[in-house]
Amino acid sequence: MAQSIPNYIKNVFLISLRLCEELERTLCISKKYGGMGFKKVRDFNIAMLARQAWRLIKLENNLMVRIFKANYFPKSSFLEARLG
Repeated sequence: MAQSIPNYIKNVFLISLRLCEELERTLCISKKYGGMGFKKVRDFNIAMLARQAWRLIKLENNLMVRIFKANYFPKSSFLEARLG
């Protein structure tokens, strides 16, 4: 349960490396050794963001993708968009 709560954050934002390292110090230690047995926070964050990028590229007719494109990169594709 505790690991599923921050999934939205990991799905939408790139978490800083420093914060990931702090979380992993205790959360990712095996339960056998007194930790919580979580997966690597940084790896999971990157995987979730890659999944969202894949959706933006492959599902062009999806309503969420069309709204996101209209708001954030109306004159280019996701791969061509530049952060300003």
